[in-house]
This record gives sequence, C-alpha cells and structure tokens, in this order.
Amino acid sequence: MKIKDTSTFPHPVLQKYSNDYISGEFDASFSVNTRNCEISFLLTLTEETLLKSIISGQAKCSIFLSCKDTYITDSHDIKILSRVTNGKFNFKPENFRGLVTIRAIVYSAVDIHPYINQNLHPELSDEDWKLDKGSILAFSTESRFKSIPAKLQATETIFIFSAHDAIEDNEILVDLNSDKIDIRVNRETLNSITELRSTRRGKDILLNSIYLPAVMEALWQIAEEPTIYEERSWYPIFKMKCESLDIDFESINPLRDAQKILKNPLSRILKNMEIV
Repeated sequence: MKIKDTSTFPHPVLQKYSNDYISGEFDASFSVNTRNCEISFLLTLTEETLLKSIISGQAKCSIFLSCKDTYITDSHDIKILSRVTNGKFNFKPENFRGLVTIRAIVYSAVDIHPYINQNLHPELSDEDWKLDKGSILAFSTESRFKSIPAKLQATETIFIFSAHDAIEDNEILVDLNSDKIDIRVNRETLNSITELRSTRRGKDILLNSIYLPAVMEALWQIAEEPTIYEERSWYPIFKMKCESLDIDFESINPLRDAQKILKNPLSRILKNMEIV
C-alpha cells in the first residue's frame, strides 16, 4: 500500500497532518550510511494508548523501505518499549537502486474490536471503531535517500584497517566477521599503509600487496563456508560485485577471481611504472 504524508483513512490514524487525535505524535528520524548499508533510526511515540498497544502485542511497528526502480519493499520490525526508541539495522543493497523512500508505520497485529481511545478528537470519540488485523494506526513522515548499486561501489569501501600490536611487522591478517572486511596489521605497518594511501602510486601498490590477498582470502573462505557471512554488511556488496563479473560462488578460483574483482591490479603498476 502506497502511503503519502497526507493520506486519509476511514478510521483514526495518528500522523503529522491529521487531527484525529487530540494530542500525541509518532515520528521518526533516519540517518543512512550507504557505504555500510546501515540505517540508524530514532522513533518517538507519545500517544499512550498506541504505545500500550505495541507493548502488549496488539500492535506492531515496522520501518518500510520502498524503491520504484526495483519494485521492492523491505520491512524491518522494531521493538518499542518506551516513548523513544533508537537503533539501527542493515539493508540489502541489491534490493535498491536510485531513490528509496523510508517510513515507520504502526499497525494492528490482531483484530481490535472495539478500538477505544480517550485521546481521539471529539468528533471521532463516539464512534464504535472496529480495526481489522493489519490496519494502519500511525505513520511517520517520509524520508528519502539514494542507493548506489552494489556493483558500482568501489571494492575498497567494504574494507577497514585496524591496528593489532601482536601482529608481526609487514604481516596482514583478514577477519570477515565484521560489518566490513577487517584487514589487521600492527601499528607501524598501519602508519606506512596510511602514507601509501595518500598517493596514486601508493594506492596501486596497496591493491597488489594488501587488497589482492585480502580479496583472495574472502573468496577462499566463502568457498569453504558459502552461507556463514551472508548477514555481514560487506557480503551483499561483494556478492553483487562478483555476479556482475560472472564469478560463480560455486566454482571460485581465488587468484583468478580476485584479479577480476580488482581489475587486474598489476597492470596499474606496470602502466604507471617510470622507465629509468
């Protein structure tokens, strides 16, 4: 169902542009990190009867993401126990392309016959309201963000560097059990990497010496355990990148496929190499 900020309903609904209720509000603010495919939210519900309905299980709250370009709508259930609720969740970037709308909605989880609320506008308070399961009870104003297709995102955006003093100089370890692929080095090595990242030639060196083995490790571990990393934020971006290059997770060749993902990184060094 398509909801607009000014939508009207045949029953009382708490929303910004309606006076169905004497007091109370339901609204949401969102912060979207498209690189991490993460949405942080802050929900405010100050209408006591609706709040009690959610806490008792008569109603539910979900955040809905909709995209016209992909015709996909995703929902994320949110547990509300108080007037203010905050948290975050990850979305699948392969589901969205271009403009994405986001809205929080409260709806009935069961039939509510009758629906009694002393906070209704006087013109509505005398009605015998019967709300069927799934009836919209409240909704926030709409927010929007633009989603970049995962295959167009730079591969480097799914990596993060972290310092671990127990690691030997010039050695790297790769941890896939985070929202980003964690490339671990000691502090001195990390300082050198940071310097290299500031120049074009340094970036080319890192592609071959750091990112190439890290991608190979990711491919190898996915081949060993195909489903273990599916909930990690980096995984859908990585998977869609592989699919765009016709890399089949059922027949991974880590060395060959890593070079495809990084667009033959050795060629960048050879192309830019100065002839002495």
